[in-house]
Amino acid sequence: MNATKESMRSAEKQAATEKKRQQEIKSMEEILTIYCHGKHHLREAGAKLCPDCQSLADYAKARLLACPRMAEKSFCAVCPIHCYQKDRREEIRRVMRWAGPRMLLRHPLMTLRHIWYKKIGK
Repeated sequence: MNATKESMRSAEKQAATEKKRQQEIKSMEEILTIYCHGKHHLREAGAKLCPDCQSLADYAKARLLACPRMAEKSFCAVCPIHCYQKDRREEIRRVMRWAGPRMLLRHPLMTLRHIWYKKIGK
């Protein structure tokens, strides 16, 4: 009986972690979209992002999918493990500094959730 309860808790924890991972990926995609469109980067017809921003989005998504501490951490900026290469980490910071304040207007609930997790993660 205990093994069943424990496996259920483990499955619930994995589901919550996966939900969090998908939310972070979605947030990153939205932030990069705001940045790319706001900086008037040239995109191919039908493309959501310019090639440089798409490359950064693909890199960030790969890092988020491979994150070993997703269940414990609040955000990458406060994680003790730095999964991003130094130059990519600086790129992400630049994007976040520019697009972060603009997220409140375009995606208020996503922004509030981010602020909430940031507060409880410290």
